Amino acid sequence: MKVLMALTLTVNVLAWTAIAGAQPTSGSAPTPGAEQLAMDCPPAKVQEALSAPAGVMGTPSGTGTGSGIAARPSEGSPQRVEGEIKQIESTRTERGILVGDTQLWVEPNTAVLVSCEKALTSDLHQGMRVKAAYEVKDGRNVARVIEAEKK
Repeated sequence: MKVLMALTLTVNVLAWTAIAGAQPTSGSAPTPGAEQLAMDCPPAKVQEALSAPAGVMGTPSGTGTGSGIAARPSEGSPQRVEGEIKQIESTRTERGILVGDTQLWVEPNTAVLVSCEKALTSDLHQGMRVKAAYEVKDGRNVARVIEAEKK
């Protein structure tokens, strides 16, 4: 009898786990595709940059994956900003750029393009003109795509 009760309990727990895991996260918006995030560059180039592995940033050993905020649900649809990079800041776990009056946080999965070619965050420099698509996550502007013009 004890074995039957334990087996029933195990099956019920597994069933509830499967059901709970299949439910969509409340408040999360669908992830926008390259067509929605592209500004001046062709969507195919943006998609290529979005799906390509980025350089590591994070821990002192260089194996981290940024702040982890990119995994959080978005607080709305993507927004855009364009202007000149006024300031760039970098720590072990985060990289930020100030575009006009908007602070953007760059994650390892942020697509960076310079003259519509895949680039690295380190290719961005103060004074460059950029257009960026970003999402607000936990009150922070997380860049999804940054398109820059060579200076």
